[in-house]
Amino acid sequence: YMSIVPTIRKLLADKSPAQKDVPVIITEVGQPVEKGVTQERQADQLVKAFVLSLAQGVKRVHWFEGIDGDSGPFGLIAGNNGNAPRRLSFTAMTQLIKILGHAPKPAGWLVQDGKHFAFAFEGAEGPVLAAWAAHGTTSTLSVGAKVRIVQPRTGAVTEEDTVELTNAPV
Repeated sequence: YMSIVPTIRKLLADKSPAQKDVPVIITEVGQPVEKGVTQERQADQLVKAFVLSLAQGVKRVHWFEGIDGDSGPFGLIAGNNGNAPRRLSFTAMTQLIKILGHAPKPAGWLVQDGKHFAFAFEGAEGPVLAAWAAHGTTSTLSVGAKVRIVQPRTGAVTEEDTVELTNAPV
């Protein structure tokens, strides 16, 4: 996934040099809550898709879709009536906007132990690190000072100097 923007930039530089720096927009990414895909997994996929995209400098990312529609249960809101419940992905999107701000600025990324991802941003209130462990593994990330740790699915906040990483992003 992290090769999308570099590949597009390389292609544009080769085929249309005047367009090599145009904004990259991901027009449709989503995960339906069905067939074994839980709300938790949908929320995690949303956070990862946005973080991975924004870290590459993608200008806009469009989640498919805001409210469930004819295509199935893709929405941040389950159903399309006025009383439809918000999914965990709605909370995750809200947390991303709150923490990263409306125009996140990527500041770099690393792969811990060759498999665990961490992405740095200049967020709405200062530095932000979004991180998770590779599927089926866990890892401990030591940050050396107390930091706020936000659970995107719920918005729960703790303060720690180490973070236990799972496949769910924090």
